[in-house]
Parts: sequence; structure tokens; C-alpha cells
Amino acid sequence: FNATEGSQMICMNVVYVGVAPQNVTDFSCISRNCDNLTCTWTSPENYVKTDYNLTYNVKSRSSRKNKTKPNCDPIPEDIDFWFLYNCPRISTENRKNVCFWNLSTSPQYRSVHDCYYFAIGMSNDFGVNMNYITFDHFKHVLPNPPENLTAVATSPHSIELSWTIPNSMITFSPGLHHRILYQWEYEKHWHLGGIIRGVKNRTLSFELKNLKYAHILYDIRVSMRSSVADQNDESMWSENATRTIRTKSKVPDCPPKTNLGSFQIVINDNSRNVYIYWQQLKAEQYNGQNLSYIAKILNRPSINNVESVKAYAMLENLTFSEYVVNIWSVNEMGYSSEKSTVIIPAKPLDKPSNFIKEHIGDSYELSWQSPKDPESAAMVTNYTIFWCRNERDRPYQCAGDLSWDVVSKDTRRYTRSLPVTGIYQFAISANSWNSSSGMFWAECTIIPNKSKGKIENVWIKDVHSTFIEIGWSLDCSNRINTIQGFAIHYCPIQKPTQTSCKNGTEKNITIKGDVNLQSGKVTGLTPHTSYRLTVSYILNNFTYSLPSQPLLNTTNEAAPATPPLQVEVIDVTNSSISLKWQPPSKINGYLKNYYVYYNEKVKNTTTNEITLMNLMSFTNYTISIEACTVKCSNRSNPQSVMTQMWLPGNMKQPAIKFQNDSYITVSWERPKLAGGEIDYYQVKIRERLDMEDTPHINVTTTNYTLEGCGSGKYKHLYISVRAVNIINGEHKEGPWSDDLESSCAPYNSVKYLLICSFVIFLGIGMLCVFKRLYLYFNEVRKFVPKLPPGFEIENWNSEKQNDIEIEPNPPADAQLLLHKISETRLSGDSSGCSSGHESITSSIESTAHISPTDSGTEQPRSPSLNEENRKNSLRLRNVSAAPRPPINIGYVTADTLPSATLVPKLSTPAGNYCVLGVDPSNPTKPDPPYVPITDLNTKLPFSSDQPPPYVMTGDLVKASNPGYVPHPATEPADRNMGYVVAGLTKDLLASDLLQCDTPKPAINEEKPLYIRAGESIPTLKPQFSWQQPPPQLALPKSGYVSVGDAPPPKSLTETTKGYVPHRQFEGKSLKED
Repeated sequence: FNATEGSQMICMNVVYVGVAPQNVTDFSCISRNCDNLTCTWTSPENYVKTDYNLTYNVKSRSSRKNKTKPNCDPIPEDIDFWFLYNCPRISTENRKNVCFWNLSTSPQYRSVHDCYYFAIGMSNDFGVNMNYITFDHFKHVLPNPPENLTAVATSPHSIELSWTIPNSMITFSPGLHHRILYQWEYEKHWHLGGIIRGVKNRTLSFELKNLKYAHILYDIRVSMRSSVADQNDESMWSENATRTIRTKSKVPDCPPKTNLGSFQIVINDNSRNVYIYWQQLKAEQYNGQNLSYIAKILNRPSINNVESVKAYAMLENLTFSEYVVNIWSVNEMGYSSEKSTVIIPAKPLDKPSNFIKEHIGDSYELSWQSPKDPESAAMVTNYTIFWCRNERDRPYQCAGDLSWDVVSKDTRRYTRSLPVTGIYQFAISANSWNSSSGMFWAECTIIPNKSKGKIENVWIKDVHSTFIEIGWSLDCSNRINTIQGFAIHYCPIQKPTQTSCKNGTEKNITIKGDVNLQSGKVTGLTPHTSYRLTVSYILNNFTYSLPSQPLLNTTNEAAPATPPLQVEVIDVTNSSISLKWQPPSKINGYLKNYYVYYNEKVKNTTTNEITLMNLMSFTNYTISIEACTVKCSNRSNPQSVMTQMWLPGNMKQPAIKFQNDSYITVSWERPKLAGGEIDYYQVKIRERLDMEDTPHINVTTTNYTLEGCGSGKYKHLYISVRAVNIINGEHKEGPWSDDLESSCAPYNSVKYLLICSFVIFLGIGMLCVFKRLYLYFNEVRKFVPKLPPGFEIENWNSEKQNDIEIEPNPPADAQLLLHKISETRLSGDSSGCSSGHESITSSIESTAHISPTDSGTEQPRSPSLNEENRKNSLRLRNVSAAPRPPINIGYVTADTLPSATLVPKLSTPAGNYCVLGVDPSNPTKPDPPYVPITDLNTKLPFSSDQPPPYVMTGDLVKASNPGYVPHPATEPADRNMGYVVAGLTKDLLASDLLQCDTPKPAINEEKPLYIRAGESIPTLKPQFSWQQPPPQLALPKSGYVSVGDAPPPKSLTETTKGYVPHRQFEGKSLKED
């Protein structure tokens, strides 16, 4: 084959050329933590397979003892290479051969020997080769990292470290070196803390001293290596044990730095505000948490209106006096030991004039002139140039780091190179030896080689859906010619991530104005569109300044420009209508939903199609649609769609009208839900409800005339109707109406008229009867019984009740009741009084009350008892009450108790009491068991505005000896009635026995009165004054009345009231119940 002559190739073979085994050049071994040994080498490139065999031996015991230096060269003569140790297994991968020994392999790894002597045997088809290598074992031991590393901050500038050596390295004979490295969080540079040599302790400790900063997070690394390892081999250091720890805190070491002129004065009408600026501490100088700066005015404790931030403090409403302001750095540990001082002069120097800032590449060039005030200019000794990095230029206050440089008084230009990233604000102050003008900031940046600048401060003032208002501030207006107006350039952008204008869309508007104009409005914008806006000012020579930094903003959303388009009905059934449409031509925002209006109903959807369900059949629907963003568009043109026909709805029950004896007319109303045109109606007439096979009668009107009704053909009728629609030739019947039940007999109006008249007259009669009964019962309720003289009470509604005057000399029978018999009263004693559980009523309301009577010997009736005395009597009731005094006299009296105990609630368990009432009944029996009293000749001389209080009487307690009620002996025996009638007479009631409050003269009008002993009604709350009966009363010796057991109750039809019942006993004496 001749490549130059273009000969044709016949065949091609691949030939590999091999050689005899070559020497190994990169044999190396490493012991890891004296736990294992790994040897590696790379097979020289050879195209003939080569076999490798690794063996080794160590020094004999005698050679190790005679060896004085740890040197493994040359190979000892006593090495017997005929008895070498083999490699357990050689593994090869990509020509990389590896042999590994540890305590588990055979042969084992021998960690105590300092020198190993290796022999690598190699053989292939071309020959055999042998390499002998001496390996210094202890130089190539790589320890594991230190264990149990701990760090403890012992002070703001020191940290105590401790760690332990791995177990396998404890007996390592050459020993270890320990290295300590550290760095802090704000400086990524490693510093050597120290190296420990010659220490063979298991646990080591080290104090890291003279650390630079307090309260700083330190990253500490500790590593180890063999003491005999190569000092320049960094790889023989073990991996690091790592700990991070923060040193202890302390107060800041220094206050923030200030300058003689690091203040700014803003003059108001009658005061001034002062800004104090300083250079902030670096983060590593904080020395603790919550670093801040405190500014205080010397000797002015009353001034507390100091607002401090990280970069400056503002003092408001200061006078034009001199102030000394001290500034401290403060953290959680306290104030810095030192302070910085700024003096605000009462009359500062005049500021430098024409201060200009020019930005040239990565540097700023400043220029200025001396103060215009000659006196201030003569006092200037130097100028201070300040610069501050901030996110925005003036007029925003600088919150970043402040730096400065002092230049001589003759300097008029200053250049400073600063990083191009960021915005820098510049200021200047003119200083004397003891005063300063304070800082004056450069208000704008001038671009060199340009006759015009640009507006730096531009912002969005207001945004609407169709306009954007932009505002600006002319910081450099004093450096340019007269302004004639402003030009606003705007355009919609491609997309939020691409702020260039869309092709051919940039527009501008011109606004006439001077330097006082600070805003302009761009109108006619598209809603929900992102715009790019810039502002330029127009000079008097009709030249434009450079455009300001572009502003990006998006107009607000608005209603879609048009209603939904191409509204189309795609399907109509008897109960649904399906629609679809296209979105508006301009949505003007995010389309939220559509509203579909149909016959005063509305539904919303987020898609451009909808199916209106549950519609009425055969009904015309007017449909329109609107699209909505934050506002809704106009509605689309209404479309009228009628649903298809369907079954007619329910019909009302038909009505019937008798024309004559032979004809009746059945009529009905058209169903509300016709479901169609109602082609005809079907009438079903049945004689019985179970007749389902009755033929239907088809009619097209809403009535039907039934003939032959009176001929006996129909006796009883059930008539129902239904409507029928014909849809595509199919008859759709609606449901049957309710059956109308009727008969052929015509309506007999005379008969029903008579019945109705009778019912009306009957109702009128019953109404009259009920009315008379009502009037009668009202008269009965108004009945007022006439009481005996002395019981009248006038003016029941008066607030204060009158006292009752009692005749001081009662008759003999009353004196007997007033006489007390010494006896301890037992519970349950009635003494002729009824139980307290009986109802307490007035004499008028108790005409049907059952009154128990006493049985016993009848006493003669007083002949002087007149008709009024026979109609009135007194009744006493006795129930168990609160404990009574142990000694009582067997007569009716009032307890001497506090007034508070005299008004218990009615619900309280009944106690012992007697009720005195008036009974208007007239006994008809010839000999009733009554004891009449004397004639009632006097009236009770008092009246009351309110219902009178009950008259409380004392207990009727039976003594151990017989007690008697005296009565005149002249009374005939057949007149004895077995009870004591208590009338209100002068002889019967003593003045010291019954007494009421607020006495008033009696009037002629007589009102009913009853007296109740015991519980009082809470609403009445009477006030009583109790007195004991006069002790000088003597008991009569004759004419006694014996008190015995009471007879069984009378029937409910008999009424006895106005008397005091007593129980009589055979022994004619009182005894306990």
C-alpha cells in the first residue's frame, strides 16, 4: 500500500508489541491509625500480561536492638528473603494494584515494626524482574482525628480546648504532634493557634489565648500526625476535629468615630433640627448582642427628643445655643468605656460654595469653593470630605457606612476611587480649630463632557387603569439653565423580564412648567399593561436633558372592553339550554368569571360555555352574558330562547254548575305549567272511584256540559280533568286533577238557607246567655258584706295604716279571753283553732269554706243579739308557728314579738295562728252550737288608706287545769252554741290588745273588714304595736263555757264563718291534742 501513489490497500492487521516486566516507579504504603497497612503501585504499560507477587520481611530482633537510629537504609544483611511474608491478596483495577493488611488478614499487619522490606516479583512471557523497596513504616502512619474535642470560652479573648488520642495511637512509640488552627466568622483566613510536641498523655488540653475579638464565633480545628513524618508533607496531618464556639461578651471597646464637622443643621422658623453622623463599628467590634448607639446632650437632661439609628441621631427643635453631644456604643453588657463628642456651635461657619460631584468611571471627582462669607472663609483651617454608601442618592438619609478624609484649606478639588457597585453620597464641611460649618451634601451627580445632566429622583405617584402619574425632584436645578418644561417618554414593555419597548410603541408628552413643577400625568394608557417611563427636563434652548432612570409599572385592571362575543345556543331541551361564546376582544386584566342572566336569574361560570338546568318547559328565556375582571363588562345582546314542549302540569279541581235538572256544566282552569300549547283536555266521569275503565272525553275548551243528569242516568259523580300536549305526533298527558265529588240533584238553596238561619239565631241566643252570666258573676264579685259596727276600714289604698283604738274596759267574756293561764304550750295544740294548712280567705271569698265546729254543752244565746249579730261572727284558726313563750294565758292575744317576725312568707310552714273573720251567714237551726256575743253598739274608730293589716292574736294554749270562757249566767241554756263569737265591741276588744298604725277619724262609709291572726300577706306588710293585757283584769267566777272536741266537718253546702271554734272535752276543760 502506497499512500502517496494511491495504491489500493489489500488488508490491515493490529500488532501489539510486548516487553519484559518493567520496574515499578510509584510503590507507596500508608498505615491508617496503626490499624491497617495499604500498599499500592501502578503496573507499567505493557501489552503482554504480567503477573505480580508482593512479599515482605522485617528486621530481626537482633537488628532492632542494635539499631540506634530510625533509619531503614540499606537492606539489612540478615534479611532472609527465602522466608518472606506474602501479600494476602493483590487486587487490580485499571492497572492500579492494591495489597491490604490488618489484624484479620493472614499474614497479619505488624504495627510495631519501624521498617518493612518489600520485594515485588514480576514475570511474563518475555522474562522475570524483581524490585526491592525499603519502607519507613512510622513516617507513613496517618492518625485518625482527635476524639472528644471540647471547647469552653473562658473569657472574651480565650478558649480552653481538650481532646483525647485514639486508642490505637496511644502506644505509638515515635509520638504525635498536635496542631491547633482557628479563624473567626468575619475573616476567612486560618491562624495557627499552636503545635504541641512530645506529650504522650492520653488526654491533652490547650488554652487558645489572645483572641482578637469578644463575642465572635470562632471555628477551631485540631489535627495530629506522626512526630517522624515529613514536616513538609501536609497530607500526613490527620483529618481535623472541629468545634465552633463564641467567646464571651463584654462592653464595646470603643465608641463610634466622629469628626469635628460630622453634623448637619436643618433650620426651621424658630428652631433647628440637627443630624449627628458617625462611623459605625465593624461587626467584629460589637463585643456582644444588640449593639446600638446612644447620643446624649451634655448638661441638658430635659432634652430627650433624640432619635438614634445605626448611622446617625436626630435632635429636634433645638434652640440656637451651643450643644455638646456625647455618643456611646452600647450592647447587652453596657456602655463603652469611652465616648465620642460632637460640638454643635451656636453660630456655625458658612458652608463651602458650589459643591459639585462628578462621576468619572470608577471614581468620583469633587470640587468646591471657599465659603462666601469672608469671616468664615478666613477662619477655615481644613475641609472634610465625607462619603457614604447607600441604596439611594439624596435626599434620602444615608444609613450605610460613613467614611471621611481631611484635606487642607487650599484644596479645591478631590478625587476618590470607589467600587462601581453601589451608590455613594458625598458631603463636605469647612472647619476651623474650634468650629465647623457642618455637613452639606451634594444634591446631584454631574456626568462629564455633557452640557446637561439628568433627574435623579423620580418615582411613581399614582396609578390608575388608564393613567400613571409620575413625580420628580430637581436636585440639580441650581446647576442648569432655565427650565422650560418636562418631557415624559413612555412605552409598553415586551414582558416583565424584558424591559425594552415594543417596536414602534414609544411615545412622549411635553408638560410646560418651571423648576416648581414636580409631577406629570400620562393618560390614555391601556389597562393592565406594563409601561416603561422616563423624565427629562427641557432647557430654554429647546435641548433635552438625559432621561432619568426608567420606572416600570403596570396599570390597574379594568372591565373588559367588550361583552362576550359570538354568543351561540348549541342545544335546547324541555328543561335546559346550552350556550357557548368567545371571550371579549380585550380583557383588560385577569378574567375571573362570566355571569349568565336569564329571566331575572343569574349563574356564574369560569369557562366559555354553560348549560342552564331545571328550566320550565315551553317558556321563553331572555339570555345575556357579561365578563368580569375586577369589574364587569356590558352585557351581550339579549337572545330569546324557548324551551321545548313537555307534559302539562297539575290542574286544579274542576268546578260544577247546575244549569237545570238535566244539564250541569263542568269547568276548569288552564294549568299554570302548560308545558306547551295544550292541544286538548280529557274529562273522566265516574260513578265510583274504583271505576278505572271509564272512557275519557276529549274537549278543546275549558268546560264540558253533561246532559241527562236528572234522568237517573247518574246518581253520584266523580269528575277529574287533565291536559294533553301533542309533541311530534305523540300525545303527552299531564296528571289528573283531584276528583270533584257531586251528584245530579240540584242545589236546594231554601233548605240550606233555613239551616244557616237556625245556626245564626242559635249562636246569638247563646251569646246573650253568656253575656248575662258574665254580668251576673261580675255583680257577685262586687258584693260587699256589711260588717258589725267598729270593723269598718276606710281608705284601703293609703300607705300608712291607722292604729285601732280599743275600748279600755272590755266586757267580762272578753276579759276572760285576755286572762293568761300559766302553762308551757306544747306543739300541735290547737285550742279550738283550726290547722294552719287551711286556706286563709276573706269572708266574701269563703262562702263555700268548710268550717269545723266544736261539740259540747250548748250555752244560752244572748237575747240582745240582733239580726246583724246573727249574720256576722268571728273565726279563729290556730296553726303551728315559731316557738312561743313558755307561759301563756288561755285567751286570744297578740305575741310580743319584733315586727320583723310578723311578716313571714305564705310559703313558710304554717305556725300557730288564729284568723278572725266575718261570716255573713245566718244559722237556721234552732239551737246551733254558737255562743253569741253582746250587741255590737260601737264602730271601730279608725280608717286606713290601704287594706288593713291582719290583727295578730296570741296563742290559745290549754292549761293543765281546766280553762273556761266566762259567759253571763243569765243566758238561756238552749241558746248555748258551743263557740265564742268575737265581735268588735268596746266591751270585747281592749285597747292594749289590738292596735294598728296611723289612726284616722272614721268616715260614714262602711267597708268590710276581717281580722287575721298569724301569717301576714307579704304585700301588705303591716306594722303592729303589741301590748300585754292589763294585769288587773279579774276573771269572773261563774257562767263558764266548756271547750270540747270539734265535731266532724259540715258539708260543703253549709257555711259557717266569723266564729272561733273550740274543741270540747268531757271533762269540760282544755287539754292537749
